[in-house]
Amino acid sequence: GAGKQTGRRRCRDGEIRMTNHYHTNRQSPLEIKQLAEFDSDLGDAPETEKRRKRIVYMQDAVRQTRAGASMLKGFGCMMIPFAIIPIFWPVLIFFWFMRKKATGLWGAQLQTALDYWGLCESDLAAPAPAPSARPTPPPPPPAPGPRLRQTGSVVSEGNRRP
Repeated sequence: GAGKQTGRRRCRDGEIRMTNHYHTNRQSPLEIKQLAEFDSDLGDAPETEKRRKRIVYMQDAVRQTRAGASMLKGFGCMMIPFAIIPIFWPVLIFFWFMRKKATGLWGAQLQTALDYWGLCESDLAAPAPAPSARPTPPPPPPAPGPRLRQTGSVVSEGNRRP
């Protein structure tokens, strides 16, 4: 699509995969157009894999939304000293309304995106399920440590002081 960047990356297993970056443009990742484009790129993947990728996509979008909200909040805190000067009051009032509308819009977009994919907020709170195609490998065996000689007592006979 027009809003996504595509690149190549080498995975741990040595296979080269294409990566799609949907969140690099100026559009909100929660817009229906972005969600439909992401859905079309999932193709014929199994439904469990689609669901997993959708959850990861939504978790990333929520992180970006929260980052944007915290930037607006930080900018608002930075503007507090200007409240002393009455000439800045119209700008501060406009900024307050703008921040309130933006956070409301982001909340509505999040709910619309969740409804579009049939997800709920509890799906986003939990970690994304592991990919079903690749089972997790067993942990490696512990590295052998130094062998200690067992003497039966803390102080061996040769180490006693008179």
